[in-house]
Amino acid sequence: MTEKYNVDNYHYTPADVKKTIETDVLVVGAGNAGMMAAASAAENGAKVTIIEKEASINLMRVGLAAVGTNAQKAAGITINKYDLVEHLAAFAQHNVDESLLYEWADNSAEAINWVEDNVLKPHGAHLRPESDAMVTGSAYKGFPTENDPTFDDKSFASYGQWFEEKVRDMGVNLIFKTALVELIKDGDIVTGVIAKDLDADEFVEYKVAKGVILCTGGYLANEELLAKWNPLSLKKNVYNDSPRSNGAGITTALNIGAIKDEQPAETIFDRGLVPVGTKTEDMFVHTATYDDWLWLGSHPLLKVNLRG
Repeated sequence: MTEKYNVDNYHYTPADVKKTIETDVLVVGAGNAGMMAAASAAENGAKVTIIEKEASINLMRVGLAAVGTNAQKAAGITINKYDLVEHLAAFAQHNVDESLLYEWADNSAEAINWVEDNVLKPHGAHLRPESDAMVTGSAYKGFPTENDPTFDDKSFASYGQWFEEKVRDMGVNLIFKTALVELIKDGDIVTGVIAKDLDADEFVEYKVAKGVILCTGGYLANEELLAKWNPLSLKKNVYNDSPRSNGAGITTALNIGAIKDEQPAETIFDRGLVPVGTKTEDMFVHTATYDDWLWLGSHPLLKVNLRG
């Protein structure tokens, strides 16, 4: 690969690196994936550090997909994982590594049970299993994989602060306002990271004994990368609800030889409100608050084009 990416325009020399921190495992990104990865590594005895470029952890998802959780078993919900994996693979026209789908199907219950037992229940909350998605027909299949944190089985419980307290109690060092700049390799092995302390405006080297885990999300907040890698998304989407996801994890990995999927993917919700007369390709708003979302999901209401 000849092109080098620097999505945040951070430039440094060795003399700019003012501090070195050693850790066993470095997790980049403090969302669901990063917090879960850090908890798992710490539980297995590693010294773990998380760096997050924002001032807080990311939104922790309230719909947690898994197969065979304790909550599902208690509710009598059974999911055939073989049918589910086949459905997901077929949905992707089998352009997917099915072993990764089975990795999730085989192990997701353990992870979600851990969240319920160690994060939710100590605070009086639990998981409510989704029970109304078992829709089967000639054109569509649904699988009730969702598990929702709740106190009362009616509303959703926010558990991000509880999760943060839990990983800190496990000895995880959680460092905010610190952005990924570059991955460091020794031969074919990633041995460290250069990051920028945004408050101190200085660069830090993290020396890593066991591995770096990138949990930085996609690149929906980076319109330049979207235009290059997935231009149709700019034409079809009008709101981006992931303003943290600028592609830094992906690009730093590409810079040291990682391979990116040739076929892009995206998740679209048809909930964005667009002013009358506006073309979707002329509008792409970054928001983390959903102020301009119409919370009607995909109900069969009347939808019109610019001609009415």
